[in-house]
Amino acid sequence: MPRTITIPLSDAAIRRHLSDQDVYQLKDDKNPLVIRYNQERTAASWHVVHYYKGKAIWRKVAKWPTVKLKAVLVRLPDILVQMSVDPNPDKLRVGQMQNVGQVLAWYLQRTETNGHLSPKRKASIKTAIKKHLLPRLSLYRLDKLDRKVINHELLWPLQADYKVSTVRMIFSCLKVALKRAEAINLIKADPCSGMKFTDFITAPIEEKEARIRKDQIKKILIDLEGVEPRLKMLVLFMLMHGTRLTETLMIKWADINLDTGFCYIPIKNTKTRTRHEIPLSVTAVELLTKYKKENKRGQYVFTGRSGFWSDSAASKAIREHTKKEWSAHDLRKVATESWTKLGVDYLIIKFLLNHALEKVDKHYIQTYADVKTREALTMYHAWLKTQGLTA
Repeated sequence: MPRTITIPLSDAAIRRHLSDQDVYQLKDDKNPLVIRYNQERTAASWHVVHYYKGKAIWRKVAKWPTVKLKAVLVRLPDILVQMSVDPNPDKLRVGQMQNVGQVLAWYLQRTETNGHLSPKRKASIKTAIKKHLLPRLSLYRLDKLDRKVINHELLWPLQADYKVSTVRMIFSCLKVALKRAEAINLIKADPCSGMKFTDFITAPIEEKEARIRKDQIKKILIDLEGVEPRLKMLVLFMLMHGTRLTETLMIKWADINLDTGFCYIPIKNTKTRTRHEIPLSVTAVELLTKYKKENKRGQYVFTGRSGFWSDSAASKAIREHTKKEWSAHDLRKVATESWTKLGVDYLIIKFLLNHALEKVDKHYIQTYADVKTREALTMYHAWLKTQGLTA
């Protein structure tokens, strides 16, 4: 029968007993802490045990390995004080979330069920919360979350290992979670209200230089010879149309009309939340027709294990193909550069990229967008054929 072992707790000890099915939980020999393994033996939960009127009160405070022992010990005194005031471990009233971890857990669940966010955006929020915010801030009480904590525990350590743009995104995720929680009265006050990223880090966000130049397109096309059809078609489609990776991967055959020569990316799949209509040139129609005839395996143009080819799997395939010399996003950049050098109007380029447009731009575009975007892509694809593009 699984048993409890009392030992000096450490992260190493927790890992050591993780695969031992005979051990149900570990109890610290100095502190009122218990680590309890899950059924799959992949993780565990931290519990604080407090005695009230002779009765043991258990409170689950965090998950391991997301939160390590050191972080729990730092917050343990505050947790014991809270339990002395309110011994009920399940009591969580509206407006009385106590720590950052509770807010982040609520916001993560809210994000996962948000039908208006793209899968890529959901994934980035999940990573920011689980990989960075929870391990560093989860056990801090909301009334203790100040500029000093934000700087020393989160932003300054992060900037040592990550790009400024990544650190800003993580900080923004924290800000949004707290702001939304305050807006619906889950917390009394937003402790980050009034804080700006530049209060902590003033280094400019450097623009990422494109790793593909227009004069390198010929080599890219040559290197695609012999590549498996799905990857080859993905690279060609993005190179020919400048589309975003996730939006491209989610295209269904039902979104493509080879007779009229249009590809439609639905509003729900676009970053800007505007429908994207892509004119297909004769060359594009020929490529897609041949690819569909020889490789159609489901409703998606780029089929994966469960639906469309995932962003991470497709990105990995491109990195392996290019030996990390360039990424999917570089195809979008070189398409933009090529359109510019071929003399395409900047508003037509914005329309081709499905950038957010001002109202005056939309009015200007609407009158001749279909004609001009088709002309632009036809001209560009004709140039690509001079570089080696064939159907």
